[in-house]
Amino acid sequence: MKSLLKQLSGLLGTAFAASCCLGLPLALSALSAAGLGFIAKDTYLFPVFVAFILLTLWLLYRSSKKNNNTNAFWLGLVGCLVASVAMWFVMTGIKPVLLPAVYLGIGLLLLATLWDFIKG
Repeated sequence: MKSLLKQLSGLLGTAFAASCCLGLPLALSALSAAGLGFIAKDTYLFPVFVAFILLTLWLLYRSSKKNNNTNAFWLGLVGCLVASVAMWFVMTGIKPVLLPAVYLGIGLLLLATLWDFIKG
């Protein structure tokens, strides 16, 4: 149960960083209310987004190795790659229509975390 809480906290950080990167008013208001409005720039938020994704992936890897279920890790890796690449395309303006792919990648990461928890 402890590892699930760690993984879900990493996912929450990922979702919050993604919502800030995408400019959702609720997330940006929360940053401003905490006195961290200066962080609400893509140059700061994208590395934070990637760091939270990598943290979640690392925790998933550790848990899946302990449970002998690496299939969940591979699904999480695909989700991480999809979310990170799609977020980069959205933030740079190359392909702003890839916004659903960001949500798909985070959803795959959540699915992998739940799969690992159920199998473990």
